[in-house]
Amino acid sequence: MMGEAPYQNVGSNSEIFHGVMEGKLRPEIPAEGCHAVDAAWRRLMEECWGSSPADRPSFADVAERLEEIMHLGVVVNPLFV
Repeated sequence: MMGEAPYQNVGSNSEIFHGVMEGKLRPEIPAEGCHAVDAAWRRLMEECWGSSPADRPSFADVAERLEEIMHLGVVVNPLFV
């Protein structure tokens, strides 16, 4: 999936829009291979996709977690930068 257009198997832009807005479509997060995403990054991304704002971390929480990830020395895949 990396380096490719997302949602290639979805019929139209309208379907993509509604799928994302309804929380039914999310980008694939690779867990293995050369494009694998660290578990800490994965958790943070998935938490940010919560359907209710109450389920999502605050900006302060996201900033704190990103600092923690940086201090842990988690390597960022250059395709995400």
